[in-house]
Amino acid sequence: MTRVKRDVSPRSRPSLNPPPWLVPSFLWITPAIAFAIVVPLAFAGDEAAVAPAKGPPTVVVGERSRDLRVDIVASVGLGPTRSVASPVSGTITGVSELASGSVSQATTLVTIDGTQIIAEVGGSPLYRELKLGDHGPDVVTLHGLLAARGMEVAVESDTFDRQTLAAVRALRLSLGAPAGSTFGPEYVAYVPPTAVITSVRVSVGDVVTASAGIFDLAREVRSVTLRTADGSARLDQFEDAATSLVVGNDSLELKSVHLDDKDQAALSAFIRDRIADGSIVLDDSGKASGLSLALAAPIRVGTVPTTAVYSSPSGALCVFQVDAGTYLPVRIEDVIPSTEVGVAYVDRSLVGRNVQLRVSELDRKVLDLCG
Repeated sequence: MTRVKRDVSPRSRPSLNPPPWLVPSFLWITPAIAFAIVVPLAFAGDEAAVAPAKGPPTVVVGERSRDLRVDIVASVGLGPTRSVASPVSGTITGVSELASGSVSQATTLVTIDGTQIIAEVGGSPLYRELKLGDHGPDVVTLHGLLAARGMEVAVESDTFDRQTLAAVRALRLSLGAPAGSTFGPEYVAYVPPTAVITSVRVSVGDVVTASAGIFDLAREVRSVTLRTADGSARLDQFEDAATSLVVGNDSLELKSVHLDDKDQAALSAFIRDRIADGSIVLDDSGKASGLSLALAAPIRVGTVPTTAVYSSPSGALCVFQVDAGTYLPVRIEDVIPSTEVGVAYVDRSLVGRNVQLRVSELDRKVLDLCG
């Protein structure tokens, strides 16, 4: 049998190297294939990220705590300029550091020629030299002064008795007055009740005459009218709720914006004190700005974008609760003015519900359900 011998020499072996034209072709085709696979996948991911959610666009009713604060302008009617007058003539030898702001009964105001002059706040003014056995309302005033200085007397009694006599002798001694058994108007300076000292006119060394002004008092506030800063006199949003009038760091609680006599008096005193301490400055027309009015107890309200509220031709206001693709109109019963742009306040009972975001996208048949 004849055998055929295969030539296995290196020269005759088949080549394992690719043809020269194949390498550049492969290098070009590989990125092209990768790009063809990756790019559609990337676009598919982006499309999924921006695709709108299925179903109607809704919003969850949020919640706020609101005190309905509004800026206020106060129109203030003032009484005439007032002052505290010196009861005697002489040289000022001392001015009390307490002689500013509100004045307490029997407080030392100034010292004239070494004798203290004390405040007689309200009551029946002392007009005569009181002595043992005298009777009258001015004796009651004297007893009030003595009690305020720590003396033991029958405060309500209108009789100058021996207990009064002992107290008067002690008081004269404490004031630096000559020893004596009587007490008269030369030792007191009359201060109207609730008056507030705004400035001191005298200093040590000044010579004063009887009845000369030694302290300026805040002018009496006779009327106060509150209006919103935009000029409207209506504050109906507060209705009969308790409110707080705020000036800087000070506030006054009022039972209602409809002031009774008690609240009117408290408001007048509050405004007077704020004028006295400089917190309120009146313009030439007697108006003060920089005040605000708010609910004393803030309320909780629901919040939605204004686009979620529908106003029907009849004037009803509704939001549309969305549940499983159905719309349920919910009327807004408590209409509260909003202080935020683009936000409407709704009933607190709606907090947490899903409502239609844009009522403009609803069919007329759905909107008519609002009534």
